[in-house]
Amino acid sequence: MYENKTYDTIKANILENITTVNKNEGSFVNETISPVALEIGTVYREFEKILAIMFLEDTWGEYLDKKALEFGIERKKGTYGEGKITITGNDNTVIPVGTLVSTNSNL
Repeated sequence: MYENKTYDTIKANILENITTVNKNEGSFVNETISPVALEIGTVYREFEKILAIMFLEDTWGEYLDKKALEFGIERKKGTYGEGKITITGNDNTVIPVGTLVSTNSNL
């Protein structure tokens, strides 16, 4: 959304609106505008981050927790799954510790 709001484009836009003074590289006007354009570019990058955490689909971590609370939902901390499985196959087949398994529907 703000990807075109870079230091260079912001600086060029500001300089474009100045008409009656020297604005060449190294001039007072150019040197004054450079840090301003840099800071404005930083603000636009922060806008992108803020926009990302505003929507459930794009947010993460503590921001997801806060967004869920807006709907009265408290996110539970993750835990390890536990259960029993039955493995069928040839006798004396070694199944290494830590072998991952899933259901037929990949659950």
